[in-house]
Amino acid sequence: MKSTETSIISLTHNIGFTLVDLLTALSIFLILTTIAVPSFTQLSRRKAQETAVNSLLHLLNFSRQEAVNRSTHIVICSSENDETCTKDWKYPIIVFVDDNNNHKWDLSEMLLRRHTLGNSQQQLNWRSALNYLSFDANGTTGYQNGRFYFCSTHSEEYRAQLIVYRTGRTRLASEAELKTGCG
Repeated sequence: MKSTETSIISLTHNIGFTLVDLLTALSIFLILTTIAVPSFTQLSRRKAQETAVNSLLHLLNFSRQEAVNRSTHIVICSSENDETCTKDWKYPIIVFVDDNNNHKWDLSEMLLRRHTLGNSQQQLNWRSALNYLSFDANGTTGYQNGRFYFCSTHSEEYRAQLIVYRTGRTRLASEAELKTGCG
């Protein structure tokens, strides 16, 4: 009878964690966190780049489709003041119907979209003969072609390029086709 009382009493005293157990668990947690945080940062940068590229690709496809649907001239460009197109693509991107073909948004013309990439850690450049991209009523770019360069401010590892053909088709450049630099 005495042995069962002793075992019940000893069980109640052994419930819980010691300081050594807590410190061991905490050190394992900190080691795993130290390994995981840089990987998570890389993943978030890669996903931010993919989101920006897909967003611009969608905007280009939308612009081309609107040109065909409306049978008119559509311009897509970066604009600091929502009126004139600039060469610096850090400003919001506007898509508008260009009825008078002056490549400038006038109040009488319809503004279809105003889009901000919204990521200060990425740089966007358009390399072509002109500082804007225009789609004709048949969906072509009127003999205009070029590349959009997405570059990270952190490293060359996070970069992508969209290639725009004269036919108006746009595609993502493969890893082997990426040109160096940021346009």
